[in-house]
Amino acid sequence: FDDAFSTCLDALNQALESIWNKNSNSLTNSIASSAVIKSLNAFKHLHEIKTNKDVRLEFVIASLFAGIAISHTRTALCHSISYPITISLGLSHGYACAFSMIEVMKYNLPKIENQIKKIENTIQKNIINSIEEMYENYNFYSIIRSKIKRKEDVFLLLDRMVTTGRADNNIVDIDINNLKEIIERSCNNASIS
Repeated sequence: FDDAFSTCLDALNQALESIWNKNSNSLTNSIASSAVIKSLNAFKHLHEIKTNKDVRLEFVIASLFAGIAISHTRTALCHSISYPITISLGLSHGYACAFSMIEVMKYNLPKIENQIKKIENTIQKNIINSIEEMYENYNFYSIIRSKIKRKEDVFLLLDRMVTTGRADNNIVDIDINNLKEIIERSCNNASIS
């Protein structure tokens, strides 16, 4: 289950990063939005992924759409943040990308508000609330805390979290102070002190 959850989180993150990306356009936004919608709907049934082929199919299609979108835009800030967390702290890729996803989305929201509202109108729910609910339902933060024991361990990685060709794709420019705030809030969300 953990591998499936991690993979599905990565697909959702790729779709969202395609939207909050300097390289996005109307085509990538349309494809990425479909991936976000399919992912969030399928996450409601993630616990059935081993036994329900329809759930697996929804995630496969969402992953395909996210992959198509991200192949045009490339990844952005969450992926940049995730690499040293995976390498140094051993948190698998999808979880590491999703660790900062809510706070990066909040950071980028002023630039992507219209696109996000279109998705929310379709799913009839706030995206951040949907992600938070999914994190709670599947013990996401417990998994994060199993690898990230102290906030200090994440802050020691700050200088490696701004990857050229990734972080600079983020639709809102990032500096070290903004990055510190995102990491601080992400750790607080996970109850990491």
